[in-house]
Amino acid sequence: MVQDMEKEIATLTTLEREMARLALVQGDLEFTAQDAARFQRKQDSMLEETHALDSEKERILHKLAKQDDDKASLDAELKALVQEGAALDAKEAQSWDQYNQMAATLQEEMDKHASCAAELTYYQTILAQLDKTSAYKDVFCIEDHGRGMATINGQRLGRIVTNPTASGMRATEQVDWPEINAALGQSAFLLAVLSRILQYKFQTYNIIPRGSFTFVEKLDKSGVVYELYGTSDWQLGRLLHSRRFDYALIGFLECVHELCTHVKQQDTSFEPPYSIRKDRIGDASIRLQFNQPENWTRACKYVLLTYVFFVALTLSLRALLQYALDHIPPAIDR
Repeated sequence: MVQDMEKEIATLTTLEREMARLALVQGDLEFTAQDAARFQRKQDSMLEETHALDSEKERILHKLAKQDDDKASLDAELKALVQEGAALDAKEAQSWDQYNQMAATLQEEMDKHASCAAELTYYQTILAQLDKTSAYKDVFCIEDHGRGMATINGQRLGRIVTNPTASGMRATEQVDWPEINAALGQSAFLLAVLSRILQYKFQTYNIIPRGSFTFVEKLDKSGVVYELYGTSDWQLGRLLHSRRFDYALIGFLECVHELCTHVKQQDTSFEPPYSIRKDRIGDASIRLQFNQPENWTRACKYVLLTYVFFVALTLSLRALLQYALDHIPPAIDR
């Protein structure tokens, strides 16, 4: 019971305190109309400020959303730029690798070029030396003897040589037939070689080189073969042999004429140094019988010097052609 009373007393005490507080609140709430108007104005002002703050809040939130979008866009752009930068760095590294490889290749090629240039200079020097030489000129060395006679490989082709004497007079010397025959054999052999190089086949006569005992074959039904070598033996058949020797010389000269004509057809700029008509070359006859030894020697010389033009044209040796122009005298017109 005591405990119940104590609880009721505590409850009454609490109610008294609440009633006192309510009295105070009621006292505070009892204010005049002037206070209510002032309170209303203050409330309206606070509402306006609240609305303004809400508007500012919305604006700031919208701005923040836009900035967030801009930030996201910039982040994406930055990420793309970073990726692009990484790709450019990789590409730059690759470019430098390619540059280094190309630089090494260029240096290697420059070294090769320098080596090739040196090798080219060397071979050009060799070629220039070879241009000044000719195997045919060495094998068939034709020179103007300077005394009315030409030689082939040192063998004189002609009958008479004019030698000056100490008294100022001129002495004549006859060339032996073995030397003449050797020169004729060399001349016939060279003619056969030139025809083979120029790919020409003789039509009227054919040369049969046999050294000092060379023959000339007539290309007709008779098939006559003439001896392209002479002799000084006094025999009953010497006259007949001289006639056959003349026929061989005429056939030999005809082969030279055919080759000149063939070359002229291939190269219109080619002009033989001496004209050939039947048994005559230039102003001299190739016949030995009933001919002056000097004239026959000059005819043989013209034949050999015509060879110089053949060799120059065949081998395209300018130096040799210039030699021919410098050393071959013009024919004497009679």
